[in-house]
Amino acid sequence: MSSKKLNEFNNNSLRRIAKEVVVRKFVLILHIWVYFLVILLLFVINYLTNPTYFWCLWPLTAWMMILIGHIFAHMMFRKGVVDLHSVFILYHLLFFVVINLFLIFTNWFTTSHGSLRFTWSFWVIGPWSVLFVIHLIVYFYLVPKRGESPNRNWLDRRVDEQLEKMNKKNTTRGNE
Repeated sequence: MSSKKLNEFNNNSLRRIAKEVVVRKFVLILHIWVYFLVILLLFVINYLTNPTYFWCLWPLTAWMMILIGHIFAHMMFRKGVVDLHSVFILYHLLFFVVINLFLIFTNWFTTSHGSLRFTWSFWVIGPWSVLFVIHLIVYFYLVPKRGESPNRNWLDRRVDEQLEKMNKKNTTRGNE
């Protein structure tokens, strides 16, 4: 192990990491408080202006989706997830679930009887689900396997497989 590796985590670098954790947590808590205060204000305004139609649910749900993303990002940071492939797939999964739930809620809320018959939200969710499954297949196929170097990908594995086949052919020919 090189001496450079041993010096990477000195007091200054650990202090920078600790500062980053504290700042991110403070910003997250601040966002949560602002969210609840603004939503409370919107509920009061909604009640005073038009108590029969709860229009304040729209900013509440849209902003909540963004806040969930923010909380998720903080959790990933705290867990130390640094593999960008994993972070991106987790973000895709989060937004896939949250936005589709929002679309279903919107579809239900805007339907005359509040039912979930086959309507416009499913025309969005259906194709997106197919694309997301394709994304998952590509992710699990392309990303390096556990224990492999992060620089290896599906192409490196295929090249290694092809080299093995070629070596087997050469060894069988050499034995003849």
